[in-house]
Amino acid sequence: MNHGNNNSKFLFNTRVIIFYLVPLCLCAFVPFLLIGCSQSKPYIKPYDYQANREAILVYEKALAYEKEGNLELAITEFRHYLDYYGSLYHANEAQLKIAECYKTLSQLEEAISNYKIFVKKYKQSEKIPEAMFQMGECMETANQWQDAVSAYKKVVKDHFSTLWSQKAQERITDILTKFPKASWARKEKIAVRTLVRTMSRK
Repeated sequence: MNHGNNNSKFLFNTRVIIFYLVPLCLCAFVPFLLIGCSQSKPYIKPYDYQANREAILVYEKALAYEKEGNLELAITEFRHYLDYYGSLYHANEAQLKIAECYKTLSQLEEAISNYKIFVKKYKQSEKIPEAMFQMGECMETANQWQDAVSAYKKVVKDHFSTLWSQKAQERITDILTKFPKASWARKEKIAVRTLVRTMSRK
């Protein structure tokens, strides 16, 4: 009776099975995981016409909801666009639209948060001065006076030659007028005057 040899053969065969079978299972399972992930947020190639067409339809649907006044649905569709087609055109417009919809809904904290995302993520957009100004308006409406002044000052500093800079200066003046005795308001008044003088010389 060779129980010892049989046990050795069993252990050997078990090790061989584990050595070859486990990698094969992993090879079969990993692609499945990757496919599942890619289906949730697919990468759309710029030359993929069908996928790009679908992206356009999602964006146009969001715009239609916005025009109808269904702003919650518009936000949902704009977010859908960003989630699935954020690497394509209209991504910056979609982000700005989300902020604007929240502003119209008077959900000011959400609006401010989304304006900040837009300003940080799409620094090259020509809409940056307008977005910064609108963010200041949200802060002002929320009685976040000092934050609003800071936002308006940044518009003046970074985009002095634009119409939004002129509007920002007017808003700063209106805010500071509300607090004639506040020390922070007096300091800001001096700071803004200095800023405008400095920017005018450039």
